[in-house]
Amino acid sequence: MNAASARPEPPAVFFDRRAARQIVAAGEGLYRDAQRLDDVPGDLVVELRREYAKLWEALVRQRLEAMPVAELRGFVDGRLPGQKALTTNGYQSVWAVWTAGEHRLRAVPGLGGPSVATIMQAASSARASVAEETVVRLDASRPTPAHTALLRGLRELVTAARIVTAADESRQRLVRGLPAAVADASRGRGWLRRTFAAPATKDRDQQAIGVLAALVDGPDAAAVDAAFADLRAVHDEARRAPEAVVWRDFSQAAAVYQSFLAIVRGETGTAAAETGHVPQAVADAAEQIDLDVTLLTVRLRAYQVFGARYVLSRPGAILGDEMGLGKTIEAIAVMAHLARRGPLTTLVVAPASVLVNWLVEIDTHSRLPAVRIHGPGRQATLQTWAARGGVAVTTYRMLSTLVLPAGFRFDLLVVDEAHKIKNPSTEQSRQVGALARRAGRVLLLTGTPMENRVSEFRNLVRYLDPVLADRLIPNEKLFVDPVRFRQRVAAVYLRRNQEDVLQELPELAESDDWVEMEPAEARVYADAVARRHFPDMRRAAYAMAGRGVPAKIVRLREIVAESADDGWKVIIFSQFRHVIDAISAALAGSPQIVLTGEVPAARRHVEIERFTAHDGHLVLIGQIEAIGQGVNIQAASVVVIAEPQLKPSTEEQAIRRAYRMGQARMVRVHRLLAKNSVDERLEELLYDKRKLFRAYAHDSDAKRASGAATDPRLVDYEVGAVDQQRIIDDETDRLHRG
Repeated sequence: MNAASARPEPPAVFFDRRAARQIVAAGEGLYRDAQRLDDVPGDLVVELRREYAKLWEALVRQRLEAMPVAELRGFVDGRLPGQKALTTNGYQSVWAVWTAGEHRLRAVPGLGGPSVATIMQAASSARASVAEETVVRLDASRPTPAHTALLRGLRELVTAARIVTAADESRQRLVRGLPAAVADASRGRGWLRRTFAAPATKDRDQQAIGVLAALVDGPDAAAVDAAFADLRAVHDEARRAPEAVVWRDFSQAAAVYQSFLAIVRGETGTAAAETGHVPQAVADAAEQIDLDVTLLTVRLRAYQVFGARYVLSRPGAILGDEMGLGKTIEAIAVMAHLARRGPLTTLVVAPASVLVNWLVEIDTHSRLPAVRIHGPGRQATLQTWAARGGVAVTTYRMLSTLVLPAGFRFDLLVVDEAHKIKNPSTEQSRQVGALARRAGRVLLLTGTPMENRVSEFRNLVRYLDPVLADRLIPNEKLFVDPVRFRQRVAAVYLRRNQEDVLQELPELAESDDWVEMEPAEARVYADAVARRHFPDMRRAAYAMAGRGVPAKIVRLREIVAESADDGWKVIIFSQFRHVIDAISAALAGSPQIVLTGEVPAARRHVEIERFTAHDGHLVLIGQIEAIGQGVNIQAASVVVIAEPQLKPSTEEQAIRRAYRMGQARMVRVHRLLAKNSVDERLEELLYDKRKLFRAYAHDSDAKRASGAATDPRLVDYEVGAVDQQRIIDDETDRLHRG
């Protein structure tokens, strides 16, 4: 190669010394901005930790102020000396004792040095105990200025994290490319080099300045600049947004906010309970996985990150996290990680009652393409999925009708509610087994605890590794406690409980359980619409017509079965006697009490007392107007609303029968809702009213301070005759179009 051919092309634009200096300065500034952008969420976390600490300290003080001095007896061995002297001299609370300190207490008549030392040691232990148990919780029904301030910061953090994530690829390219580009361009801005360097060197310097100029004015720089502009706007908006809007947004995305709140608290996910008590070697293998969350649109909790890593660290796994911890999200995280390594084919098998939920969750929380293999055209959809990849979701019932291409293998099989295949002799179990043999990885999901179901657990392990099943569990009397069981089977099984991993365990967890009506009840529904009979439209989803079982009944049975496994009591509310009869018949195998408006009040009281006193699982089925008011049923852990109510207050009062002072456990509320039905229209009307009712209509500071709390249009709001007729018209039009 001769010298002429080695010389770079003359630059299209000539940069003088002033322009070169400006471009280099801009490049250096852009590099600093690109680095700083990545620090924004962390800086916000630091600020929020200060807010959290103030709120946490205030809660600790509040609880110590409410703790009588007499309770210090629980923190000493034997009798608390000087208790009467303390109360006589005005020291009524543990907080008063703690803040007084040893010096002031020595001046209290009747207290000597040894007594003061014992009292202060007890007060210190009490404060440490309260501090350990105190967690800041966000509750939309009881907003305070301090909680609102924390929530505003969280709102900014949530949005800022999304902005930074969206610009991250541009930021990384700049961080990688700018140092060398700035260094190369800097060489060409000096006077001596510009004056005395060889022409080829000058041309190369000009080219380098041009490269840097292109970076400074390029799309990646624009993305970083736009991100900072958006962050400034978010900062301003977070402080100006009305309080009601801030709390409404939290209510609609509580899981997202709670995950960021866990980061603010400093949750690490390293506790044994959060890793399911698996042996250290198993935990270490999981931690070696660098989980790729690029395709996720949700931030995972630390225990969820570990769960996904655990699954990815082995060819087959059973994820048995307790109901409500997000097994679906963890499975989606596994799919998202695998999809970043290349084209992915995943098949999800789930009960028909949660088919829609799976599709919604995948679409909401990831960028993965998902298709539904169910109903007409399912075989064609299956063939397309097999050819193109993505996530396919089908049901147990559809398996017998699906024909995979000969020799076709796919990457991942996810089986939801896997306890449904515990009996290997059933047809659906054999079908799942055949699919498992075609899959590169198998993930079984079940919220049913396996510790006391050893034979069933062994059957599930056989889907993953038949040899391992017999080696792990040589006999069924090997285990005496859950932790030993989990440690023994840690090669394939991971389970965490809510109280182990959710420090901010909410007092109330609500879920909308959407189902699709089967053809039989859909026909009953269409007939009710044609007759313009609104009550029949509302109860059509429970019509026991034909041979099939209504989808709401299927989902209800699943909820009750899961509750029975955990020994929880369940209350099921419906307005309609017809629906109550249908539910009672469908749950004939479950211990139950049925209460309607026809049951005298005295008998009703006796039955509720029996429900409360009963040890273990029991189902109470009742008319919402009959037992949804005036009684306390704190014994219930699960509340099911069988159909949307026409007044937010009716539903809320029913939930509050269980969700009130004296409730020892978290309350789980399920609303059973049917797609493409009156339920959707009612939810559209009731959603905001329900949130506002909860925010203002209860006995709280907001109620006393806000006129909205006593506004009858809010408290007594009802979907009346006019709205009902409008819904009937809308449903008539929709069915005609369909």
